[in-house]
Amino acid sequence: MDRSSDEVIADWMHRRVAPLTRWAARHPVALDVLTTIALTLASFIGIAIQGRLHHADVVVFCFALPAPLLLRHRDPRLSFGLIALVALAQWVTST
Repeated sequence: MDRSSDEVIADWMHRRVAPLTRWAARHPVALDVLTTIALTLASFIGIAIQGRLHHADVVVFCFALPAPLLLRHRDPRLSFGLIALVALAQWVTST
């Protein structure tokens, strides 16, 4: 019996994602660092494209919002709380 195209696609995806999943399980701190760097770079590129680099507060929040992700595996609740606190500070200080 032939496999459905969904099964073929799922198999293909599983073979591609499984090594990444195993790596992430073995290196949780490295994953947190890479995630934080990727989000910071994406945010920085976004504000650069928008031409908002001359606003110091925008640049500070660009780095401050993803920074607590470094604590994600050590204490997820603290990480969430710090991100929420920085987001609140950004919302309160934004014009």
